[in-house]
Amino acid sequence: MLSFPAKEPKNELPLPTVFAAPAKRPKNELELADVFDVPASRPKNELLLPIVLLVPAKTPKNELPAPVVLSAPAEIPKKELLPPVVFEAPVPTPKNEFWLPVVFAAPAARPKKELEVPLVVALPASRPKNELSVPVVFTPVKKPTNVLPNPPTVSTRFPPRLYCAVALTTLADSVPPTVPLPAMLKLAPAWGLGEF
Repeated sequence: MLSFPAKEPKNELPLPTVFAAPAKRPKNELELADVFDVPASRPKNELLLPIVLLVPAKTPKNELPAPVVLSAPAEIPKKELLPPVVFEAPVPTPKNEFWLPVVFAAPAARPKKELEVPLVVALPASRPKNELSVPVVFTPVKKPTNVLPNPPTVSTRFPPRLYCAVALTTLADSVPPTVPLPAMLKLAPAWGLGEF
């Protein structure tokens, strides 16, 4: 434990700078406004006095003409419905009238749309019977089974191999016959090797 904090380094704000009086220049102050004794007469944004007429002019005049009024409507042509045709009494035939319904004193016994008495069985029949049979249960067969061999082997073919016996004993077509053969090819007839 320290008896008192260390002097340096020390997180302390420096003393503020205090001025005796604010500086005169530069100074952010609005200047005094210019005040006029009387506003100027010209130029002046003022509306002119309206023109007032003592009596409105007779012509030109925006006035609707007097409507045309007829003393009595014309007889012809006349859009009027004709008086309806009225009969003294309706004509007996042809007449759109329903016939009197046919009413029976009692309903006929036969034919009659009536459901028959249902057939009730005392006990259900034993045969035929819609019942599932007992399922056939098989014991699993031990052999053959789809089991990988131990250890498992890959069931794929081997890649094709190059048979080099013909390549070592046969010259290419581009090799001239004057080129000396290797020592192993010179002994080929003695070994009894032939072309394959």
